[in-house]
Parts: sequence; C-alpha cells; structure tokens
Amino acid sequence: MNMKSIRIVLASPSDLTEERTLITNIVNNTDKRFKRQGVTLDLRRWEDTVPGANPIGGQGIIDNDLGIEEADIFICLYWKKVGTVIEGLNETGTEHELNAAIESFRVRGKPDIKFLLKKVEMADKDEDYKKIEKIEKIAQKIQPLALYKEFSSVDELKGIMDEILLAEFFNKTTAKSVSYEERKYVEASSESQFLDALIPNQRVILHNKFYDILSSTSKSPYVQLEEVFDGQEIIIRDVTNLTLLGDQTKIITVPRYATVLTFRNCESITLSNLTIGHTPHKGECIGAVLKFEECNNIILNNLELFGCGTYGIELTNTSNVTMNGCHIYECTSGAIRLFSSDLEIKNTTISDCTNLIGCLINLEASYMNMVNVFICNNETTESIFALKSSNIYGEAISLSNNKYASLGWETDKLKLSNNIILNTYPAEVYSKKKISYTEFKKIKDFISEKSQIENTSFEDGIFSILFCAPDLETINKYELYFANNSDIEMACG
Repeated sequence: MNMKSIRIVLASPSDLTEERTLITNIVNNTDKRFKRQGVTLDLRRWEDTVPGANPIGGQGIIDNDLGIEEADIFICLYWKKVGTVIEGLNETGTEHELNAAIESFRVRGKPDIKFLLKKVEMADKDEDYKKIEKIEKIAQKIQPLALYKEFSSVDELKGIMDEILLAEFFNKTTAKSVSYEERKYVEASSESQFLDALIPNQRVILHNKFYDILSSTSKSPYVQLEEVFDGQEIIIRDVTNLTLLGDQTKIITVPRYATVLTFRNCESITLSNLTIGHTPHKGECIGAVLKFEECNNIILNNLELFGCGTYGIELTNTSNVTMNGCHIYECTSGAIRLFSSDLEIKNTTISDCTNLIGCLINLEASYMNMVNVFICNNETTESIFALKSSNIYGEAISLSNNKYASLGWETDKLKLSNNIILNTYPAEVYSKKKISYTEFKKIKDFISEKSQIENTSFEDGIFSILFCAPDLETINKYELYFANNSDIEMACG
C-alpha cells in the first residue's frame, strides 16, 4: 500500500500549552487509525526543532522544519497573547508563520488554513484589552481565507480537530486515481454462474430472479467460504474492478449468522439494482447484509438491503464509499455501522428497524456525509446516532415517526416531525471484583426504586444488572452514587 501523508503545521503563542498538547495527542492517536487505510499524519511544531544557525536566527530554523509551503493544513491558535516580536522581523513568531501560510495559500492554493480562537472571559478582556484587540484584528484579516472557529474548552477543541482531520482524510482518499483493465461482460442466470463470475475486471449482469448464493459452489479463486454458527458465509476477497448489475434481482442467504455478501481487501466495487437480504421471509438474524473490510472505492446504487440483518451495511477500514438511492430496512442491531471508514449517503431511506438492540447509526473513528436522507418508522431504546471520535456532515436529513431515547447528534440540518422520545435510558451496572450477595441485593434494590430492571446475574461474587432508567437525571444520580466505588462500573447505552 502506498502511504499518503497529511502534513499539519501547528502555530500559536505560548499561552496555549494545554491546547497544543491536546492537538498533539489527537494527531498521534488519529495517525494510528489512518495508517491502516494508507494515510499518515505528519505534525510539525516549533517544539520539535533542533537548535542551529540561520541568517534570521532561530525562527529561520523553525521555518525550515515546519515547511509551511508544503503543508496540507495550517492550524493557528490564539487566546490572550500575541507572542514575542522577533528581532529583525517586526512580527511575532505566530504572526510570521501565519503570514507565510497566507502567502503560500495565495500562490500555491495550500495549506488549508484553520484559525481557531479560544474565547476570552469578559473579566479578562478588561485586563488584556490591547492584546485582545490586536488578536481580533488578525482574526478579521484571516476570516475570508480560512476556516474560522471559536472554542471555549478542550472538549470543543477536540471536536473541531476531529472534524478537520476526518475531512482532510476524506479529501486524500477520494483523490485516488487508478487505471484498470477493460471490464469483461458476463451474464449469470444461475447461482454457480454468479459465483464463478466474481473475479477482477468483470461486469456481471444478473437476471430477474432469486439467487440463493449458498445453494451452489464456486470455482472462483476469489470466493471463499467461512464457517458461522449455523452454516457458512461467502467472502469475496482481493477483487478489483467488479460490477454486479441486477434487474429486480434478489440475492439471499439462509444461515441467520451469515453476512450475505462480505468483500475483503477489494477495490472499485459497484453494486447496482439489487435486493439483498436473509431469506425472503422476516425473522431474526445475526449476520449483516453487506460488509466491506479493508476496501476502497465502493459504489452502492439503488439497493434494497433487508431481512433483519444485524446491520444493513458494515464498513471496517474502508474508504471512499458512496451509497445513492438505497433503502435499508428491517434490521435488528442498526442500519449502518462504520469503523475507521468513510461513507457518503444520498437519496436514501432508512426505515422499519423496530425493536433495535442498539443505536440506528453507529460510527467509530469514521466520517459520514448525508444528503437527502429519510429516517422513518424506526424504534430503539437507545440513540438514533452513536458517534465515537467521528463526525457527520449533511443536509436535508429528515427524521419522522421514529421512537428513540435520544438523537445522539445535534445539528440544524435535522428536520424532525412526529417522533416520540422514549422515557427509557438503558444502562448496566456490573462488578469488577467479587462482592457479597448482600451488597448485590442492596445495589439491586437501590436501582429498582426508580428504574425498570431488565436482567440480572450473580455468580461467584460477580454481578451484572441491566436496567432502563426513566430519565437522564436518574442516570446522573446513579453515576454519582457508583463513582466512589472502584469495584463497580456503570455503562450507559
């Protein structure tokens, strides 16, 4: 895999040490995730410069190490200090680096400048008025050229940084240009023909019928079978430049623990005009419908993903995925799950996922863009969105006739109508060390006073209590109650 690099230059005066450390840690942690998909982060800071000689002194050495002209992102932080003026330059180090970034942007179109301003309390403004006034003038000058955002806390800054890094990662991974061999055209009217056609540089036309894909074996070296609890599932691996084009075609599998189609280490895969799911009948399933692992450049057009799969689509370490004109419905764990991946979803409906055992849309270390997406008639005792080190962008996102405990993601892009907010907040209390049955009973009675207990277990001193609280205030009280007991853990959602 050819590794792509994102160079990030960090500039700020000395009063933002905590924020500089936070950004450094975020970049280092994100770099570990991005490397799995061929992207590395190169953070440049003045702290890392080795002392030496330069005609303009120390700043000249710093300039050489930062390499602002070659940077992809220039992050400039300000708070209450403007910095120390450099002898001979008549500007501070941060101003000098910001001006270099502006000049490079005007000449080369890079770096992408991010101007982040930490808010100043009113009491501080009176003390440092002249400094604040100068920083505000710098901010006004940079606003037409840069992303300009204010933040009050390190948590807000973390959210901004996650958004910046994921957006740049998306730009890097979608800019890939690859040439392939000419595709071959193949028609498949049977399961065996379909499976044998799953090879590189192939365009497969599927007839209007049911394809029970496990009813036949495959001669393709790119198709493997893996054991699951109640049978086998198909793994398509190491395939490049493959299109599956249907004509009201249905692809199904019977094993409930099997993912219908799994693509592993594949590139440039297109699925179009297909209905995919677990058997044509409703029921409870453990396997997903579509799963992509370590893949790139995936196009999903006009798909019906059904049949109570745990998730309609799962992406793991997969980049540049586009879903357009699709319908995901009747899933049991959630509609979409992303881990260290990115997805653009357009003109798509997510509906009728009732009695979910998890959140409807789950993202971890991932990025998703949503445009004209309809989310309706779903029901979960948890959140609609679950985001961990992730971001969602989008517009025209409509939620109607859903039941949920919380949204999990707040934005003015959501259009809400006829939704029911459930007065249930699922949580679990469990022990890290052995306790007595008397202690367990005391905890159980305490929880049951205000909450509905769903399930309990106590074995050899180790216990677990699953329950639903009526409101967030009760959840907060439980968290405070158990916070002083290092032997007890509480998890929400």
